[in-house]
Amino acid sequence: MDTPSATRRKAPAPRVERAGGAAGHGRPVACIVSSSFDRDPRARKVVASLAGMGLRVVVIAWDREGRGRTAEAPGDHAVVWLGPRSQPGRGLRQLPALLAFWLGTIRLLLANDFAAYHCNRFDTLLPALLACLGRRRPIVYDLHTSYADRLRIHDRQPGMKLVRGLVAAAEGFAVRRLAAHCFTDSAPFTRELRSRGARSASTLLNVPRLDFGRGARPRQARAAPVVVGRIGAFSAQLGQGADDLFHVLRRNDEEGRPVDLRLLLVGNFVPASYRAEVAARAEDARVTLCDYVPHEAVPAWYARLDVAVIAYDVAGGARYSRLASAQKVFEAMAMGVPMVLLANPYMEALVRRLGCGVVPERRDFEGIYGAVLHLARDGALRERMGRAGRRAFVRRYHWEREEEELARVYRRVLAPEPRGAAAR
Repeated sequence: MDTPSATRRKAPAPRVERAGGAAGHGRPVACIVSSSFDRDPRARKVVASLAGMGLRVVVIAWDREGRGRTAEAPGDHAVVWLGPRSQPGRGLRQLPALLAFWLGTIRLLLANDFAAYHCNRFDTLLPALLACLGRRRPIVYDLHTSYADRLRIHDRQPGMKLVRGLVAAAEGFAVRRLAAHCFTDSAPFTRELRSRGARSASTLLNVPRLDFGRGARPRQARAAPVVVGRIGAFSAQLGQGADDLFHVLRRNDEEGRPVDLRLLLVGNFVPASYRAEVAARAEDARVTLCDYVPHEAVPAWYARLDVAVIAYDVAGGARYSRLASAQKVFEAMAMGVPMVLLANPYMEALVRRLGCGVVPERRDFEGIYGAVLHLARDGALRERMGRAGRRAFVRRYHWEREEEELARVYRRVLAPEPRGAAAR
C-alpha cells in the first residue's frame, strides 16, 4: 500500500494515490482526528471497521506530541500526521497549533479526491466545512457528545459562557444543515439531536471489541486483599481526580481497617504537576501507581481489580456531560469487574438495570466509601455483578454490534446519487 506524503511548510499539498483497503473500492474516506490517534480507541475502532468494510481510509491526525512523524501505513489504512506540537494547558494556548492543523487539513482535503469526510469531534468540523466550499463531499460528524455541554466546566472563566453559546450555535447549525449523518455515543443525545432537527443521527457506543475481554473470568470471592481502583484519565480540573480513592483508603484506616484494601491507579494525570501530587500521596505500600498504558494493555490491569470506581460527578456539579456514555463502564463490564459509579442519570440507570455495579445514594466521597465497603465485604455480590456485566457485554455492548450501524450509515452516505440529483 502506498503511503500519502505529509504536509510540509511551503511544499505542494500532498496527494494520496492509494490509502488502504482493496484496490477498486473507489475514492478513499478521510477520517480527521484532532486527538492523539494512536491513543484514541474510538477513532482507531472506526478506522479499522471502515477498512474492514473494504473502504480505503486515510487518517489525517494531529501530531500533538511533536514526534516529527509524517506519514505511515500500518496495514489496512494510511495515516498522515500534521503538526505542530500542541502546547501545555488549555484554551488560547492551543490556538496557534490548532490553526496550523486546520490549514494543513484543508490543503490535504482539497488536494485529494476523497469520497467523504469523517469528522471526529467538533474541532475537526471547520476544516471539512471549508474544504467543502471547493470540493463538496458528504460529512459524517462523529460528535461523541456535545462539545458545548463539555465546556460548562469552564463557565467560571471570563468570556467562556459567550464561547459556549457560539459553539452551541455552530454545533446546532452543523447537525441541522451540514452533516449527512451524526453519530453520538448515547441514546439520550441522539434523541436530543433529532429533536433539534438533525438531518440524520444515530448512536455509536464507545464500547470495546469482543476480544478486549478475552480470557476474562468471573471474580471468585476472596477474603483479602480487595483491590479497588480506576483505569483511565485523572484530572482534578475535570472532577476526575484520585481524591475519592485516597478518601476510601483513609476512611478505612480510620475505622480500624474493616477490610483489607489496596488501591490501583493507572492512566494519564493532567496536568503533569498533578502526577507529582498523586505520587506523593501514593507512597503507601498499599497503593500501586502507573502512568499511561496502551489500550491493548488495559485488560491486564483490569484483571488485577476487584472493584472499579468510576466517579465523574462526585459533587453533583456540572463537571460531566449529562448526555455522554463512559467507556470505562463498558471496559469494566467486559472484564467482569463490578463497579461503583457516579456519572449522569443515563449511565447510572444502565448500571442499575444490568445489575453490574452500585450507584451510591450519597453523591460524595462518603457515598463512594460506603459503596466500596459494601462490595469489599461481600465477595459473592462482587461475583454476581461481575457475571452480570460480562454477560451484558457479550450479548449487547461490544463494538462488533456497533459496526453494523457504522456500515449501514456508510452504505447510505456513499451510495451514488440518482441521475440529475446534483443539478436540482
